[in-house]
Amino acid sequence: MNCIYLGTLCFLSGCYAVLQSQQFYLAVMAIAGISLLAACIFYYICSGREKAFCCGTAVFFLLLGIAAGLRAPVDAQQELAPYYGRQVILYGKIDLLSLRQHQYGMSFLLECSQLETDGEQIPYRQAVRIFTSARFNGLPAGNAVCSGRLEEPASFRNPGSFDGEMWNRLHGIGGSMKKATVAWQQEDALSDKLAAWNIRLRQRISEVAGEQGALLAGMVLGGSAGLDEESRRLFADNGLAHLLSVSGSHLVVLTGFLLLLLGKLPRRLRTVIIAVCLAGYAALCGWKPPVVRALLMSLILLYGGSGAAKGNILCICAVVMLIFKPLWLLDIGFQLSFGAAAGLIWLLPRITQFLSSYLPLWLSEAAAVTIAAQLPVLPLLVSSFHQLPLVSLISNVVLTPVLECCVLLTMAGLAADIVCGWGGMFIAAAGFLLQQLLVQADFLAAAPGTKLIIGNLPGWSAVVYYFLLIIVLDLPCVQFLDNQERRCFSILLLAGLLGVLLWSRVAPQPLTAYFLDVGQGDCAVVVTRSGQVVVVDTGGLKNYDTGSRIVAPFLHSIGKDKVDILLLSHGDFDHTGGLAGLAANINLDRLLVPPGLDSKMVQAVQKLQPGCGVEYPAQGQQYRLADGTALTVVSAPPTGSSGNDAGIVADLECGGHRLLFPGDISSEREAQLQGIGRYELLKVPHHGSAGSSSTEFLQQVQPSVAVISVGRGNSYGHPHEETLQRLQDSGAAVWRTDKMGAIKIVFDDAGTKCYSYVYHKQYF
Repeated sequence: MNCIYLGTLCFLSGCYAVLQSQQFYLAVMAIAGISLLAACIFYYICSGREKAFCCGTAVFFLLLGIAAGLRAPVDAQQELAPYYGRQVILYGKIDLLSLRQHQYGMSFLLECSQLETDGEQIPYRQAVRIFTSARFNGLPAGNAVCSGRLEEPASFRNPGSFDGEMWNRLHGIGGSMKKATVAWQQEDALSDKLAAWNIRLRQRISEVAGEQGALLAGMVLGGSAGLDEESRRLFADNGLAHLLSVSGSHLVVLTGFLLLLLGKLPRRLRTVIIAVCLAGYAALCGWKPPVVRALLMSLILLYGGSGAAKGNILCICAVVMLIFKPLWLLDIGFQLSFGAAAGLIWLLPRITQFLSSYLPLWLSEAAAVTIAAQLPVLPLLVSSFHQLPLVSLISNVVLTPVLECCVLLTMAGLAADIVCGWGGMFIAAAGFLLQQLLVQADFLAAAPGTKLIIGNLPGWSAVVYYFLLIIVLDLPCVQFLDNQERRCFSILLLAGLLGVLLWSRVAPQPLTAYFLDVGQGDCAVVVTRSGQVVVVDTGGLKNYDTGSRIVAPFLHSIGKDKVDILLLSHGDFDHTGGLAGLAANINLDRLLVPPGLDSKMVQAVQKLQPGCGVEYPAQGQQYRLADGTALTVVSAPPTGSSGNDAGIVADLECGGHRLLFPGDISSEREAQLQGIGRYELLKVPHHGSAGSSSTEFLQQVQPSVAVISVGRGNSYGHPHEETLQRLQDSGAAVWRTDKMGAIKIVFDDAGTKCYSYVYHKQYF
């Protein structure tokens, strides 16, 4: 094996081990270093100097990777945790590209240099997100002083969905400050001028392209501000999510255009001009990690050397980037971009050669690029998104050229605007093309069988996959195997992968209830012993679609693409706001709604899913599932009730286990529930408010476990202390989503077991 390749693998292993388990880094460093050093000495004695050099290189890169991991900054949240809840003053520089306008003010990231509290000055050189009601004339560039109450940064902690805590760690965001007082000193720094130019160009694109402006601006200038959920879904379902921001393919298109434009210049001069243009473009986009990766990948793939030379450069670039920014190794964007580039270097020639025997040359080359870029990253896609967009091959071949044309037209339009002010027609044409492309993307994504939900797979399945890929493609490192050995190994490895997939579908499972962290709202998911799914409420936040961004990804993470029963307890937005987003991403079989629910919500679901049955259940009505699980309407809303009491109280029973879902009912409605008996689990009414969970109600229900679905730092003061005391007096174990994230409760013959996503992530 190439020494550079081997060394890079050792570097990545050492760096990853330290980043994932810093408390054991000394043991990792000692054991791995001594083992490889011993192997090096043994190899030197037995096999000569050349192979010993490879072993020495491996040891050096391993130790370098461990050292790089140790250089990673301390988690910003851990660094600021002692100051949460205190009044502080922050000194730093405003990141203009993070600036967001809101209805009542603006937000931005402050790249801090110092924190002051109670007269004490503490060095802090990471970021804090600032929210302020102040309005500025122009852009608030330069240094700033922000004062206010420091809080823990908000994030949702659920399996399968966007990992806000990891995002904050990767970007060094340690806290947030709401209602901050901001004073700043204007500066004429070059970075601020470039950021201001970026913002003006983004505004120009939005003015001309209209509805597609945010999408075009994100692809051309980076970022996803203003991008709507429908566009996110369409790109993800078609396997095009990597094109939502600045990507390597965009830079390749730009480079090709510049090569055509500068074709008559001498080669050396042309190369220098193109490199300068690409670097300037990266600077305009803010030198953000995705942009830097795209720039390096483009330069590597455009380098004119052999495949081995490109591979060496790719490895060296990865090592150098991680020495300076080791946390990038945990970033899925970094992993995907390098994985795709590796596929284009090492897999593309063999795949092109194979496909050209069966397809026309133009089609084989187009398909080979897509396949070569996606095969190495399939395990990463599955572990992150828990699904495979089977239509991605068609989408990448058919839609990607149109997308790149949109990007090129927009770039040309911006350039023409600068030169002569007539670039609007190019940007408008790009917006029109993009609108037609979204129609085609919707058609492809809606076709049956275009998306395969995988769910969670064990980590070793990725190792099996990569061995299978290497053997099937007969890469140089396994060419010592003869054809019969390759076939045997391929069959065994493929059988192992298929076995894992099949077992994940048919493995027996106990009754399991999940309570998702949806902020100040409710959402529960119950998976029965036969694998059927019951969802109670969908959460709902004003500026965040909980249905498409929390509930649907969670269901995908547990391998589900269908909800057998969706019950909405009552019509408040914090229980129903995610309905449309969930219906757009997950098949719904039956929807149970209370009377008085906004008919527009129901109509939206029926439009998205005409086959979904909508029912208004009456008291005592029971819905049975395949394994004997029964969902029963314990109490329908009384005539004349309104607000929180105009909701459905339901219970779910399976194998002697009883779960009660009372929505947001008050103590008056609780008093009407007579003789309902004891329940093993209670979803605490109304987020633990003082007006619910009365002593009499708890004495009747006698729950073993009580779950409070509540948002961190909510303005209502939920859950109230008196309610917590009543729950404690009743003998219930109290679990809260604001402190524990998503909660998993397993009911089996061994008893009831509870897990928190914050503290027991390995059990989800």
